[in-house]
Amino acid sequence: MSLYNFFAGFYPAIEKKLTVKRKVSVPVISVGNITVGGTGKTPLVMKLLNYYGKKSAVVMRGYGRRSRGVREVLSPDVVEYGDEAVLLKKNFPENIIIVSADRYKGARKAEELGANLIILDDGFQSYELERNLDILLIDVSVPFKKGVMLPFGSLREPLQNISRADLILLTNWKNISSEDLEKIKEEIIDDSGGKKIFKAEKVLKGFISTPDYAEISPETLKGREALAFCGIGNPASFRSLLINSPLSLKGFEKFRDHHRWKRSDIDKFFKLAEDKGYLLVTTEKAAVRLPLEAEEEVLALVMDFKIDKETEFFKYADKKIN
Repeated sequence: MSLYNFFAGFYPAIEKKLTVKRKVSVPVISVGNITVGGTGKTPLVMKLLNYYGKKSAVVMRGYGRRSRGVREVLSPDVVEYGDEAVLLKKNFPENIIIVSADRYKGARKAEELGANLIILDDGFQSYELERNLDILLIDVSVPFKKGVMLPFGSLREPLQNISRADLILLTNWKNISSEDLEKIKEEIIDDSGGKKIFKAEKVLKGFISTPDYAEISPETLKGREALAFCGIGNPASFRSLLINSPLSLKGFEKFRDHHRWKRSDIDKFFKLAEDKGYLLVTTEKAAVRLPLEAEEEVLALVMDFKIDKETEFFKYADKKIN
């Protein structure tokens, strides 16, 4: 074990002990991960919002925003709120979406605005707010490298810390062999102390067309050639969805997560698409940030989040928060 891993293994426990946990009067569900990259937190948050209804709220950091303090998301301004917060508000306009680096202050704001349940986005490493349910997502397609942590591996903290979770969701499990999946499950069962484990996957739901966000049925795009681009934590999962869609994927360009799209990026994509007659396709997260002209059209892939044994999953979740 490296010195980095040794001290990093103690850090969460020390921080948790030193942090004064504060409560709010409504139930709190934390959604988080232990590996870097796109594990599926945002799709799961959307699923929870659908299930718990319009009085449920989301409190998130608002990664990439230039504002400070506690902000309720009230417009599609990605500079003010961050792309993920704007994406959630676009899909759930009647729900309260709060951005705040201080999760407790954000939760208090949501509570004051009338929320009856708070979903804490990316909350596994945040200890200042007490929660009723900790949901941990693990992308099993990302190698754990025998427990190696950042910056040399993919882990944000040691695997044994997953024992803090109440529910564990294994994502991108179809991208590995059944033998590897079973090995990973055994390791996670040992490290988690036998916590409940479910499988989940991102699946294609459809497409929307920017800038008007009109819904487009996948069947109407059968055989159409497309150039795709994205700036997300796990571009491979997005590419996999496209390959298995009715589109014929002819090109794929990836950028870092939360990439700030420039006009030069857009001009390059449109030139390539025009020369070849391709459709342009991206993610919903990129679509809310693109500097498009009124007449320019880009398709955004809309995904759904399917949980194996979903009824059992929500039955357990309801029991924990009630």
